[in-house]
Amino acid sequence: MHVQKTALHEGRTLAHGTFQVNETIHICATGCTKAGLDGKPVRALTRRQPEVAALLLPRSSVGYDVMTFVGLERATSARRSSRRRAISWRA
Repeated sequence: MHVQKTALHEGRTLAHGTFQVNETIHICATGCTKAGLDGKPVRALTRRQPEVAALLLPRSSVGYDVMTFVGLERATSARRSSRRRAISWRA
């Protein structure tokens, strides 16, 4: 794997707060490509740093823990509002 580029961007997680990430993105040295839905080669095969990939979602600055928190909050909020509607219809 060769270095394709280094990227400086921001990351956000509940555990770490907001932080700067200086990420090195590697590309396949032999010209490997990733197949698209139709089976044709679409783009070069790349690999992110494992530490960054474990914390942040692909193509996002938000961490997995933030997405989990938001999803759970939306689910419980929807459940509460549906119960309120059910109670208000009975009253």
